[in-house]
Amino acid sequence: MPRALRLLLALFCCSLTAGKPEAWVLFPQPKFHAHKVSVPIAGSKQTVLSVARWTDIGPEFVSLDEWKAAEMDEKKVTASTRQMALVWLKEIKPQYVRNEQKIVEFALLKSDRVPVAATVLAPEFVKEFEGVFGPKMIVVMPNLYTVFVFPGIASNHNAYSDLILGAWHSDAPRVSREVFELTADGMKAIGIFDE
Repeated sequence: MPRALRLLLALFCCSLTAGKPEAWVLFPQPKFHAHKVSVPIAGSKQTVLSVARWTDIGPEFVSLDEWKAAEMDEKKVTASTRQMALVWLKEIKPQYVRNEQKIVEFALLKSDRVPVAATVLAPEFVKEFEGVFGPKMIVVMPNLYTVFVFPGIASNHNAYSDLILGAWHSDAPRVSREVFELTADGMKAIGIFDE
C-alpha cells in the first residue's frame, strides 16, 4: 500500500474516533430489556423510553452510575433527544402507501443507518405528517429502524398486522408491538398487536 494512501486511511480512522461527543438520547425500547435508566410512556405496559448514548455502532444504554456521574436529568436528555431526533428525521424519506382509491393508508419510515423509532420524539414529527394524517396520528415502532404512521381517525392499521409483526420479527432490534396515539401534546399507548 502506498505511503500516502496509508496516511489518508489513518487520518480517516482518527477522524471517526475523535468525532463529536456522543449524544444522549431517549430510545423507545421493550420494557423487558430492563435498562437501568428509563422513562415511562403514558398508557404503555410493554414499552419505555430508555436513556442511551448514540455511538458509531448504535445505542449504548447507560447505567445508573453513568447517569449520575454525567449529572444528567430528564430535561437535559429530552432536549438532546429532540435535537438528534430532528437530525435523523431529516435524513428519512417516508414512503406513502395508498389504497385502490389513491388515498394514503400509511407512511413507512425505514432506514439502515438512523434509529427511526427515536424520530417520533422530535416535535417536528407531528408537523411533518399532519398535512396527510391530521393532528392526531397512530404510530407503530416494531423495531429501531422502522416506523409506521397511520391517520388517527378512520385508521386501518389492523389490516397491516402481518406487515407490522413481520418488522417486529426481523433482524433489527425490537422496540414494540404496541400502538401509540401521537399528537403535539405527546404520545400514549392505545393498543397492541397480538401474535
